[in-house]
Amino acid sequence: MTLPIASGPAGNGLRWKPGLSRQLDYSWYVIRRNPVTLLGFVVVTLFVAVGLLAPLIARRDPIEVAPAFALQSPCRQFWFGTDQYGRDVFSRIVHSARLDLFIALTSVGLAFAIGTAIGALAGYYGGALDATLMRLTDIVLAFPPFILAMGTAAALGAGTANIIYVVAFIQAPIYARLVRGEILSARERPYAEAARCSGNSGLGVVFIHLLPNCLPPLLVQVANNLSWAILNAAGLSFIGLGVRPPTPEWGSMISEGVQFMMSGRWWLFMFPGLAIFVTILGFNLLADGLRDVFDPRLRW
Repeated sequence: MTLPIASGPAGNGLRWKPGLSRQLDYSWYVIRRNPVTLLGFVVVTLFVAVGLLAPLIARRDPIEVAPAFALQSPCRQFWFGTDQYGRDVFSRIVHSARLDLFIALTSVGLAFAIGTAIGALAGYYGGALDATLMRLTDIVLAFPPFILAMGTAAALGAGTANIIYVVAFIQAPIYARLVRGEILSARERPYAEAARCSGNSGLGVVFIHLLPNCLPPLLVQVANNLSWAILNAAGLSFIGLGVRPPTPEWGSMISEGVQFMMSGRWWLFMFPGLAIFVTILGFNLLADGLRDVFDPRLRW
């Protein structure tokens, strides 16, 4: 039996499907109907693919030193040239994508878990708990994010693990504030009252019934924060507070490359800078698309 065609303000002609299948079809429709959003989706997909398949894409060892090939300009043998130690820049950029992907996903996931728990508890229970937790988040939000990241990273020391903790620390209050606002609205709705009347505990109502209905704006925020996590990691590595050399990282590669800016070795800082620019642009464009996906005014 043929399913009826969905009708609505978008006039999209999608077949009517229930549940998750319908949501996925609609999400893909919104993404591909907007060329800019589709571009963001493609860029993010390529970034994830490069990060996961880095050893297959770049066969050269990213930390192998070859002084005989030092400061080679881009050519057929070295697509993005070599650095002052003869290391292949293309290989280092590709392997850096894997490291930055790991840092972004881990730090944002940690910030999401901590911030969501804080915001959900503060919004549902209110009172002194809400006031205490929100004042603590206000203290963190009062500092410029990168300045706070610099101070925290300087206290903890350089290293991949410390970057993850620093980025999670400065991003968790964002989720706490966002979730608190959503929970304050959702806890007064009929389905929340029905969950309480059914005998669910307070934590059960929060994490089983309320929080899943607050996910759409959180997913948009996650897409935005992934780009900020990559930028913060690169910024901390640029000033020497991030990933320890010789581990390849886009920010540290730019920091090493700017020393040769006046001598015309443009490839040392240009290619890692372009990698950061394209990746962050892709995540921002994808976040705009997700905002359209979850906008109730655009649904059929």
